[in-house]
Order: sequence, then C-alpha cells, then structure tokens
Amino acid sequence: MSLSKNYRWVLVNSLLVRNEARVPAHVPTYTFAEIEEVLQSLFTADATDYLYHKDTRKMKIREIQDVNGDYLCMLVSAGDKNVPDVMYENFTDSAIRSIEKEEDEGAVVTSHILIKKEREANGGHLMLIERVPGINISQVERYLNFLFKQGATKTFEREDEDVEYRPLFEIVGYQSNTLREALVNNTLQDIEFVKHNVHEDDGIDEHGYVQEEVTRAKLVVKRGIETDTEDTFIQDVVNKFRQGNYEEMYVRIKTRNNQIKTIEVDTEREDILSQYFICNEFINEFDEPLENACLEIRADMVQKLRETAGEYED
Repeated sequence: MSLSKNYRWVLVNSLLVRNEARVPAHVPTYTFAEIEEVLQSLFTADATDYLYHKDTRKMKIREIQDVNGDYLCMLVSAGDKNVPDVMYENFTDSAIRSIEKEEDEGAVVTSHILIKKEREANGGHLMLIERVPGINISQVERYLNFLFKQGATKTFEREDEDVEYRPLFEIVGYQSNTLREALVNNTLQDIEFVKHNVHEDDGIDEHGYVQEEVTRAKLVVKRGIETDTEDTFIQDVVNKFRQGNYEEMYVRIKTRNNQIKTIEVDTEREDILSQYFICNEFINEFDEPLENACLEIRADMVQKLRETAGEYED
C-alpha cells in the first residue's frame, strides 16, 4: 500500500482495558494514568522495541506527547527488512534509479496514535490510528500487550505474597456496532465492492495515461432486514463479492448523530455479521506534505486527529 503525501485514512476505535484472567475480580484494572506512566517509563528507557516475523519486522515508540491533558499521542514506527530497494523513475527521460538499503536496514513508516484519557460510556478509551502499512488494529493491540509484559507495575495480594499483574488490551470498532445490528436497525445505507485492475494496452489509451482501473459495484439498502434473515442476506452479499473477485468491501452507515460514515469490512472473517465496525475517516489539507515516516509528532496531524475525535466523543 503506497502512502499519499496529501492525505491519510484514520481508523476510529475503542481501546478496552481489563485484567488478566488469573486476577481476582475485586482487583482494580489499570487506570489510564497508570498506563501512561508505564508507556512513558518504557519510552524514556528506550525499551519499546518489538521484533517479530523472525526479527525481520520491528515496532517502536518514537515519541509520546500529552495533548492538552485530554489525549495522549504516540508516534509509532513499523520497520520491515523484507521490503526491496526503493526505485524512482525520472518522468522526463524515463530513467530509473535505485536507492539501495544496507543489510541491516528496512523500510519504515510511522503512525500517529491518539488516545482519549477519559473513559467513554462503553468503558473504553476513544482511539484514533493513522493507517499505514504494517500498523493496523490487530498489530497495535499485540504491540500494547507486548509492552506491558515487561512494564507491569501493579500488584495484588495472594497468600501473603504480592503478585504483579498487567493490563490486557482489546481494540474494537468505535461504539461497538456490528454489521448485524446495522442490518436490522436500518442504519445501513449501502454496500460497495472495489477492485483494482492494472491497466493493459487495448489500443485506446495510446499515450499510456491510465495506469490503473478501479471497478466499483454498489448495493443500496432501502429498508431494514428482517430479524433471522440477516445471515442469508450477508452471505448473498459475500458470495457476490467473491464471485466478482473484488478486493475491498465498504459499508456506509448512519450514526447516532445522523452522519454517514464509511466502514471497511473484513471479508475473510467467518463471523462477518458479528465483527465490529471500524470507522475510516479521511483527513487532508496539511500544512506540509506528508512523508512515509516522521522523526517527531506533527502538530498539524495531532490537530486534525483531535478534530476528528471530537465527532465521536460522548
């Protein structure tokens, strides 16, 4: 997935915090202040490296910043050794040059992650993630859980002994709406299929202007689906999606504020009806062009993330 220098997509989620299963029910969960303290401590100690995929990929916190006492912003990087050398083409003479990476180097991208410190009505913390390759919901969830394996600070008493325990993190689509609920409650507006086709020379585009063709199909939902028929309906939709060799599926829903939001659907999941919505927000018009990776948190990105978060706050 290539990144644009002009815009980003942002995932809107809820960060849920709970205790490990072995912890007694009366033991309090970590507060966000305690979570922030651990993250700051690990960052200060330069102890946030997370190597995975046989040590060919790495995540790391590059910067942490408080945002007006209401939010915490982290700049997280994702590196990948298995990415080939970067190639550039000169659009004047068509010459191609390569920027060779060293043996221990990998391509890197960064993502701004904004988390609201105060809990929402659902008990979670509003969380926005800048979408970049290698940093998605499941990866951020794994990363946070990894960090707190080494950063546990709280204890509970068991048989006159203080036992350390850590928080467990789960990231779900904001508001915890599901595709099933949207179908029944008539908040689903339409479903769109998308696929990308590399352009082939058919003799029409003689100047080679078109590099890619995008095919879309849209299903408009005019009324709510009757209870007990939603499984059949969505299976028909998935069959149509797969038969057409489409690559992406999006649904548009009407939120509680009567706004229309576009949400990407994970079509590989068997429990597609029960999956949580993952709202995708589009942000653009930045002060300076965006880069694949930042060395520090960008103020204009934080401002736009904060404005987007305001649309979802309780």
